[in-house]
Amino acid sequence: MDFRPGYSKQAFISGRWLFAIFSLCFCLNPVLNRAEAASVTVVVTKQTPLTTLSPKGDVLGVGEATVGAQFTFVRIEGNQIVLQNAQGIYYRIAKVSTDYISGASPTSPSATTNNAPLVSPPAPVTNLAPVPSTSLSTPGQDITATSSAPIPDDAVAKINAGLGTSFFTTQSFWKESALLIASRLRLRLEDKTKWESSYRRYFYDTEGNYAPASILGGGAYCVALYSDADDTPTSALIAFANDGDYQGAVRILSAIYALKHQTGTPLEGSDQKIAELQAKFDAIRQSFEAARQKEQVTLTKNLTALFGDPRRTSFGSDAVTREDALRWDWNGVSFLLTCQENKYNLLRVIPTQLADNHGRTERIPRDELGPKLIDAVEHRVNGDVVITQIPMADQGLKGYCVPATWERVLRYTGVPGDMYTLSRIGGAGFSGGEGGSEVAAQLDNTLHNYGRKAQFIQITKIDAFSLRRYIDAGIPIFWGVNPGGYVTVQQRYALCDRDKDWEAWKKLLTQSRTPSTSKATPLENKGGHQVLITGYNPDTKEIAWSDPWGRNTQERWMTQEEAQRCSLNEFYIISW
Repeated sequence: MDFRPGYSKQAFISGRWLFAIFSLCFCLNPVLNRAEAASVTVVVTKQTPLTTLSPKGDVLGVGEATVGAQFTFVRIEGNQIVLQNAQGIYYRIAKVSTDYISGASPTSPSATTNNAPLVSPPAPVTNLAPVPSTSLSTPGQDITATSSAPIPDDAVAKINAGLGTSFFTTQSFWKESALLIASRLRLRLEDKTKWESSYRRYFYDTEGNYAPASILGGGAYCVALYSDADDTPTSALIAFANDGDYQGAVRILSAIYALKHQTGTPLEGSDQKIAELQAKFDAIRQSFEAARQKEQVTLTKNLTALFGDPRRTSFGSDAVTREDALRWDWNGVSFLLTCQENKYNLLRVIPTQLADNHGRTERIPRDELGPKLIDAVEHRVNGDVVITQIPMADQGLKGYCVPATWERVLRYTGVPGDMYTLSRIGGAGFSGGEGGSEVAAQLDNTLHNYGRKAQFIQITKIDAFSLRRYIDAGIPIFWGVNPGGYVTVQQRYALCDRDKDWEAWKKLLTQSRTPSTSKATPLENKGGHQVLITGYNPDTKEIAWSDPWGRNTQERWMTQEEAQRCSLNEFYIISW
């Protein structure tokens, strides 16, 4: 396949944004059940009531929180967080009005996209040493975890030693705070909506290359944790060897493309370097299945040593999503190991009741879903109309824009799904790359089971008039784009912060539409990429879109003219 580089999140965002992206790392003491173990900084993100507490928890008064104020995390109390300032005074604030940070520095990986199927440029990497951890799968709505009593310290220590990470404590996993679990596993807050939160970590070295963490004797590329609105864990997923992340092969393809498409005089020795890189990529691809099979044997052996002989089961709500799995149960937790030939080794950590139901969750009725999605739409004083509650799913350093984007909307509309399973369904190639139409067609039965359907829609002109019928109803639009069209948007964001200087932003929009600056040169073909259209502004004639690269690319704006220019004219929605 002819891979072409697109625009990664780092290529799109200026320096001041880079800090924000990588400020979501958690570093807590492994002891989870003690408030004094927490060392997470909490930052106020919205003006909201701030209740002053006595050391005993009595209410002393109520004031207003200052945006940007920082506190130390103490504990979770339902939908509230108890904090402490530098002077030792205690406060309580709504979780949705805060963010949790501890700082991490970025590196700059290359990005690639495939010019035939839609592939997304990989997400940026972080300067984090590999730390063992485990993973979560799709959130299970309305599935109550099996209750279990606290277990002895020595039993927990044995399990954690076998896993290779401090995944459990003596408390039931399903009764812990997801924030504290994420903190001890050093997962970042990926996103937080009104209805759920997610935490995720890809394991990279300081050079931005994959450095899988040792878990159960295998190499974990990614760990994800999902929770409900009350911060109660619902599931987890560990992605071991998989044909998207494996040895960061997509970066080699990016380097090959860059050498093949040099501007000016080609560098001396380019042909030899291209041949060397291609040989390296071919060797990685050829070694994948043998490595995956070997890891499968190791994972099965070590899980059996911890929990006894497994039983065979299946996971998935229909014939297309259903996969065979080995199941081990312990203390209300089910471990489901799914190994797909030439695709991946995944370990899902889910409540036993959800495992008994083979991953099928209770569907949200149509008459409830509509009002719920409308409630996700924000109407702003500047004219923006934006869907704000679509959960993020960071695709990582692979061409998974399509499956990651579909995971986001499935979760948003109450349908189980994760990007790895969706990559299999859509027929993604090695290192990623698939079309949105393939996923839409394959998910027909899955969506039907949940009272939903994937629908291709015609949009001839991308403007407020065409978009409002969907956006006003809280329905995001899957959109195929040429990421080469991001260039002018990137330049504008480098000059101005749209959220902080609205007047300056409008002046830049006016300048971009003047005859001297609006003459469009032919758009370079940067391949295909899938994103979501999430909003519009009829006054400034802009549209909002969202990339699956993490929270800082959740909402970006371009002019209607720019959108029309980079559009590949492929639009889908999930309706009911």
